[in-house]
Amino acid sequence: MTKIGIVLHSHIPYVMGHGVWPHGANYLMEAVSESYLPLLEVLESIDGENLLTFSITPVLLEQLLHPEFEATLKSYLEERLDAAIEDYHYFRRIGDEQGEVLSKFWIDFYEKQLLSNLDIAGRFKKLYLHGKIEIITSAATHGYLPLLGYDRCVDAQIKVGIKAFERFFGKRADGIWLPECAYRPSYEWVNPVTGEKSKREGIEYFLAKYGIKYFIVDSHLIEGGEAVGVYIERFNALRLLYERMKGEKRVERKALSVYTPYLVTTHPSPVAVFGRDKRTGLQVWSGEHGYPGDEWYLEFHKKRFPSGHRYWRVTHPKCDLADKKIYERKRALERIKSHAYHFRTLVEEIAGRIDDGFILAPYDTELFGHWWFEGPLFIGEVIEQFKGSDVSVDTPGNYLKERMPEEIINLPEGSWGKGGFHWIWFNEWTEWCWDKIYTCERIMIDVANSKGDERIKSLMARELLLLESSDWEFLISTISAKDYAENRIIQHYEDFMKLYELLKKKELTEQDIKYLNFIDERDRVFTFVKADYYV
Repeated sequence: MTKIGIVLHSHIPYVMGHGVWPHGANYLMEAVSESYLPLLEVLESIDGENLLTFSITPVLLEQLLHPEFEATLKSYLEERLDAAIEDYHYFRRIGDEQGEVLSKFWIDFYEKQLLSNLDIAGRFKKLYLHGKIEIITSAATHGYLPLLGYDRCVDAQIKVGIKAFERFFGKRADGIWLPECAYRPSYEWVNPVTGEKSKREGIEYFLAKYGIKYFIVDSHLIEGGEAVGVYIERFNALRLLYERMKGEKRVERKALSVYTPYLVTTHPSPVAVFGRDKRTGLQVWSGEHGYPGDEWYLEFHKKRFPSGHRYWRVTHPKCDLADKKIYERKRALERIKSHAYHFRTLVEEIAGRIDDGFILAPYDTELFGHWWFEGPLFIGEVIEQFKGSDVSVDTPGNYLKERMPEEIINLPEGSWGKGGFHWIWFNEWTEWCWDKIYTCERIMIDVANSKGDERIKSLMARELLLLESSDWEFLISTISAKDYAENRIIQHYEDFMKLYELLKKKELTEQDIKYLNFIDERDRVFTFVKADYYV
């Protein structure tokens, strides 16, 4: 029997303690309210095992476990509720019955969430340990592994990610989501900033070293040919960046099937790799050609001032915001059922052309609920639809328990960014970021192998991990939060360098101790990390 594996990649960069709106803590709270809570509610209501897979990045997990997280979330939900109540009274005053109904919908939405269990991490853990879902890990701060300057830095990102997972879930993850699905094989690598050459291990070496059984790549790394990409539908700036990549030469290679896992190895313990299916991806990722662009779904971009609540429907993916029509919840719910059925028939059509395979459908979790408001209900309906199908839902980890692949392949270098390579993360707008990252990496490795204040060295390791987050380069390249990302790069670099200066001092002043306490509290992430992770 062919299986369908839905994988939801959940990731928010470290924003706790780094502002509130629009790109600080509210960035996380929006994802929790609009995506994580609705998805949890749906999955908790469905019977079954191995329904789908969640990738929860370690840096997201750390934030969900932050001592101030639940209070911050509650405050956010209360603010959204108050704004909906103000909208309701306004619509009543002007006699807008449709506005009244929709504002009451938002009131009910946030009141229900305020009454729910806000221990998000705990609810995910319960589903995982009860076998309803699989959860896999990722690199610590979603560092872009192929471009990190040293193998020890790749090793640290993966080791910290695995350790954070084990500390909370009590067991080791079977799988890992490589940040941006970015992979690099073993070869003599040239540092793109310094020109320094070094023999580098393939990413799979580190996965095997820590007992990871599988990872996921984009379809073009398996099939060969041009990348489809996933972010192109969401960020117009990537279209321009893609044009810059078109002239790059590609190495021709044998085409393989994404509907079967393979083994990749430069290590005695091979690691399985699954490839993303393009057709199921387009149906859900595309705001223009896929389900989220349906005329009856809630419009993402048009929001009422000053509440920020949404009262309009897509109407047409390309129509002006002024022409958007009022949202009709009943019609949207009807479309969910028909789209879930269409998704099922699409998967069954694919299954009819392959022999007993595995169809991998990975998406960003935040697509469901945040970008596409009705998405969590769609996920639930899809799972129910497959209960009556010849294709069954499963997880990659469970599939491998039944059918471990035998064929070993060599993967090319690439990612799931448009163009398929590293351009989104390394370009003329982000090269300065990598210069700072490489500088800090060199210092961290030297520091780890020398004597010094262990607390300062540990804080340096935490700042380096935060500096390495792939989000900063992505936000700069897509111009979606350029200033915030640039400020974060500068902040973590400067804090790292200041810590380095303190490490060289023979005696710390009272002001120095206050600074250490400030950094320790502000960046309360991976507090277990020691400098020897870089030895």
